[in-house]
Amino acid sequence: MHPVKSILLLTLILLLFSGSCFAADSKTYSNPPKQQVELYVTSWCPYCKKAEAYLDQQGIEYSMYDIEKDAEAAKRKDQLTGRSGVPFAMINGAKITGWSKQAYAAALKNR
Repeated sequence: MHPVKSILLLTLILLLFSGSCFAADSKTYSNPPKQQVELYVTSWCPYCKKAEAYLDQQGIEYSMYDIEKDAEAAKRKDQLTGRSGVPFAMINGAKITGWSKQAYAAALKNR
């Protein structure tokens, strides 16, 4: 066999067996788990607006329910809390009554 062909064949064999030199990164990158957030509000509540603004600023997707316009949502909120008052948030299983930036941030980290 011609020496050039031998060198090329040997190089090809080495490349095949040492595939990690040219292999793509084998790590699996996944998106972080989606936050589960429900926000119960009224249209006139200033603290509800603060809660909405905070979630929007953080880029968090959430479901919002106006308990004065949605009787089913009001019933669901009552079953969850047994208390009056808005805003009420369910963030990743944490029940948060009222507005607290610290409480919201802590619940969002627990994902």
